[in-house]
Amino acid sequence: MEVNYVKIDKLKPHPKNIEFFKQMDGEDWDRFLKDIKINGIRDPLKITKDGTIIGGEQRWRASNELGLDEVPVVYHDVNEDDALTLLLMDNLNRRHLSSIEKAKIAQALKDQWEIKNGNNEHNNKSGKSVDDIAEVIGESKRTTQRLLKLNELIPQFQELVASGKLKQTSAEALAHLSKDEQEALYSSLGESIGQKTVQETKDLRKAVEQQRPIEPDSEEPEDIKNRVNLAIEELKKEYEKKLEEEKVKTESAMTMVSRLEAELEAKSSGNIDNDEEIEQLNNEIGHLRRQLNESQEKAWLAEIQKEELIKNESKKDDKENDRLRLSMWKQVNKLVEDLTSISSESPEIRAEINLISKRLSQYLEEIGK
Repeated sequence: MEVNYVKIDKLKPHPKNIEFFKQMDGEDWDRFLKDIKINGIRDPLKITKDGTIIGGEQRWRASNELGLDEVPVVYHDVNEDDALTLLLMDNLNRRHLSSIEKAKIAQALKDQWEIKNGNNEHNNKSGKSVDDIAEVIGESKRTTQRLLKLNELIPQFQELVASGKLKQTSAEALAHLSKDEQEALYSSLGESIGQKTVQETKDLRKAVEQQRPIEPDSEEPEDIKNRVNLAIEELKKEYEKKLEEEKVKTESAMTMVSRLEAELEAKSSGNIDNDEEIEQLNNEIGHLRRQLNESQEKAWLAEIQKEELIKNESKKDDKENDRLRLSMWKQVNKLVEDLTSISSESPEIRAEINLISKRLSQYLEEIGK
């Protein structure tokens, strides 16, 4: 395409550029200025017939700051809609954008092309679909649909996603809630919601949805806030139940250790010399180790989940939480003592016991933190 040179004061930025793209600043801007000063503008700006910049606004800004008189340009004879598409494509190719920035671009294209949701997405004047949006932004159709969902987040959650404090998959779960429900959640949990796992966030969404009344449109803001807080409380109870279940499993494993003590004692005394019985005993030790590991991990996860939901509650709840942690510590400590008291002349059995004891001791340290 033919390259022309145009006076800088004859050009103007596209009005949508600032809406979708951040201005370069800081050290990046200083390096960019230095490069333009030394090497000049190697890639011509893209402009429409009326001088609107649809590619190269940062180069135009740098030229202004450096006091250049004119810049190289390539004209594009396009209508307003196509100009916006070119603007988006040019910036997408040059910038590293966050998922929220891409989501806004995808939404802009969807609105511009009047693409509908569902199976009728092709039924519009432009004949475009989500597939066309995906092609422009360089993503798969599935990823594009997920990005579009992020536009249904309240600004506070969008900022958390953009800053990396909230995972995109977690944000998608929250986007299924109404704006009022999201506001109530943010009011109760704040930025700590970003510390939750994806599954915890999905559990939270499900809990809020289950508390919805038959006619949610009639709810007042205060009613929604109370309902969301109730959902958080119900989820806390569910996590408490999981914790108790895992504690029961741990106690069951401790009972198995007691039975294993007797068999190990018999083996070390020479009362067991059958190879099949020895192999069976070793298998049981391996099974016990796996069961203990699984129970400890699940119990610890349930404890963490419960703690996250009660951070801002009363001191009474904090004391109860400490009581549960102390109870768990005592149980696991007893299990370590039982294991270390076992005597055996078999190196294999001792190795298995030492490995289990080591893992449990590490777990004790975690509980005590």
